[in-house]
Amino acid sequence: MIKNIEFLTETPIAHRGLWSEEIAENSLIAFSRAIDAGYPIELDVQMTADGKLVVFHDWSLDRVTGEMGKLAEKKYEDIKNMTLGESNQKILLFEDVLNLINGEVALIVEIKNQSYFQYEICEKVYELLKKYDGKYAISSFNPFVVKWFTTNAPEVVRGQNFTNFGNRGFVIAFIKKMFLYTSWIISNNKPDFFACRANTVPSSWPVKIAKKRKKLLLVWKIKDIAEYDRISDIVDNEFFDGKPYIR
Repeated sequence: MIKNIEFLTETPIAHRGLWSEEIAENSLIAFSRAIDAGYPIELDVQMTADGKLVVFHDWSLDRVTGEMGKLAEKKYEDIKNMTLGESNQKILLFEDVLNLINGEVALIVEIKNQSYFQYEICEKVYELLKKYDGKYAISSFNPFVVKWFTTNAPEVVRGQNFTNFGNRGFVIAFIKKMFLYTSWIISNNKPDFFACRANTVPSSWPVKIAKKRKKLLLVWKIKDIAEYDRISDIVDNEFFDGKPYIR
């Protein structure tokens, strides 16, 4: 199946919207600013305990909302009035964000699912995206989420995310990297693109696999112009926070 994936490289992608210290990530204002600036949007989708799809990055609520607990263990009624950071912005339903973007810019949906073989979130995301009139792709760190789309929605552009788990310590990071790599091999999920942290380029195995298979390679967290100069000839696009390095 030949897919049009050029939209993944045309313009740098606003990571969780166009946010700043004053404007909360994954918020209505951050997404509106990205649309006004013409940047594609990357966002994160999780499912609440009562099956609602919401746009939120962390597993836990504390960093962004100041409240305790895991989002997946809360009902939507429990979280819908929580504010993001110091703003008056609220946690958004995925459906409302789709209505906001309305195809004006491309969309990359990261599906976050800690239960490796629980696919209800995939089914619900796909049901909404089937009715969405715009360019989009899905991605996930969970290889079996990507595999679900490979099997059930092969027309959807899909990406496999990787990280180096650099904040976990050497032993834990090594175990997690090997588990993720092994899970990806077992899943046989055939991604259209790979995405990884910028500081893993060029030596990590996801980078080498992407290049060997001639797949697009996207990165996030380019930390400065020196890092951009180091990897610019290797990567195809970036998810940026604040301002893009790739022009």
